[in-house]
Amino acid sequence: MTIKEAILKSLDDISGLTNYLEVCKNVIDKGYFDFGSTKNPSATISSKLSEFIKTGDSRVKRIKQENGSYIYYLTKNESNIGVDVLSGSISVDSNVKRKKKIVSYQERDLHKILSSYL
Repeated sequence: MTIKEAILKSLDDISGLTNYLEVCKNVIDKGYFDFGSTKNPSATISSKLSEFIKTGDSRVKRIKQENGSYIYYLTKNESNIGVDVLSGSISVDSNVKRKKKIVSYQERDLHKILSSYL
């Protein structure tokens, strides 16, 4: 099975709105495609989903979210998705939460760097 077939099968299994990370998780969990030594399979899934859109493949569609990310779905599942969601008047919350990176430095930590530089 090719990566594109695996993505389409995964979107069919999910049968709703989803992001590329959930598609990647489904492909790996169900064993649809073996990524082998790929370091970042989620980036591969994301690029292939974008390729579906850029080439004009009518099987996959996407909706842009407020934070700049995209939600993907199969065209044949449009009837299961609400009209409000498709028109963009209601935003869809994704289950994937991004980690906020908090960086704080103590003066002593910076002192070691400064003194080694001098």
